[in-house]
Amino acid sequence: MSKATRNFQFIAITGGIGSGKSALGNMLRQKGYTVIDSDQIARKVVEPGQPANAEIASQFGPSVMNKNGTINRSELRKIISSDIKMRKLLESITHPRIRAISEKKAETIHSTSGDTVIFYEVPLLFESERKHDFDKIICVTAEDDIRIDRVMRRSKLTKDDVLKLVATQMDQQEKTRLSDHVIENNGSLNELKNSADALSKIIKSIF
Repeated sequence: MSKATRNFQFIAITGGIGSGKSALGNMLRQKGYTVIDSDQIARKVVEPGQPANAEIASQFGPSVMNKNGTINRSELRKIISSDIKMRKLLESITHPRIRAISEKKAETIHSTSGDTVIFYEVPLLFESERKHDFDKIICVTAEDDIRIDRVMRRSKLTKDDVLKLVATQMDQQEKTRLSDHVIENNGSLNELKNSADALSKIIKSIF
């Protein structure tokens, strides 16, 4: 699927961990937009029985596998947060599959619903070199201490764990430089909702 041949606008929502991109995606859904979640796709491609699951087991060993055949995400996270070569290996296994499924899903949604604007929530947009797959890119940002606090509150990760994850992602300033529209999310959900309202108006005026 290329921008030249598709008949809808494919808009990426990206941002670093804890920035609030998922919250923005949920708000856009409430406004009636279709938002595809790349994390959901990523979980499905590594389910037991999927080729990526077997490849991860083969490349990373039994320590990253649970007894029921699912991926032990905490163990895998430890490996890729401390070894860039292993992180790149994981990405080479999962990213092409995620890309193929996401593009097919967007095409299916457009052909069945007629949606002319489809959002795609993706944390590693630039890291997976998908910048040119989208018509517009929206980047959600927040100050580092706010992001770290958010992630620690919603997970069992320590501050050190979160910092390691942050270090595996592209710097926020670089993400904003490469994006078409930036939403700062340092405040409350109501403030983010106001940003979502403004974004919706911009989208409607353009498309």
